[in-house]
Amino acid sequence: MEPQPVELRPPTLADVETVTGYYFRAWQSNLAHLFPPGALDEIPDNVRAERRATFASWFGEAAGHRSLVAVDDDDVPFGHVTVIADELLHLFIDPANQGGGVGKALLMAGEQMIAETGHSRARLMTLVGNDAAVAFYERHGWSITGHRVEETYFGEPQTEQELAKELSAKSIV
Repeated sequence: MEPQPVELRPPTLADVETVTGYYFRAWQSNLAHLFPPGALDEIPDNVRAERRATFASWFGEAAGHRSLVAVDDDDVPFGHVTVIADELLHLFIDPANQGGGVGKALLMAGEQMIAETGHSRARLMTLVGNDAAVAFYERHGWSITGHRVEETYFGEPQTEQELAKELSAKSIV
């Protein structure tokens, strides 16, 4: 089956609630295996509020952040990519819409935004154990660098690993 074209547009503050919703659904669907059982079952209100504030900042006038959302026929977001400088900071898709080329379209857009700011190398961080994401990025020319950092998500310690890709007009996905 041929992937369908994905419509991308800049996000607005009106998108924040929808994006926050699928962001947490993606964590619950794709990353729950990295946490103790039940740790992601109920997202506390304060965590949701913090994430809404972050998205509002990124989608508003946050210095340096650039984002695009993938939208359905009713202009409702179901995926997004956010970059800052040379970092692909976020790429999330509602689990109900994963597959069919959405991730590739968002990744290509993110790489393009990074290249447009004059960077010839892009980088991102993903959780160690997020094997599906690592495989996706590797299929599109990204490589694990070996750089790791310790972070805390949902009250649990996690290790993130860096992936990088050399960008050129020909290498963007």
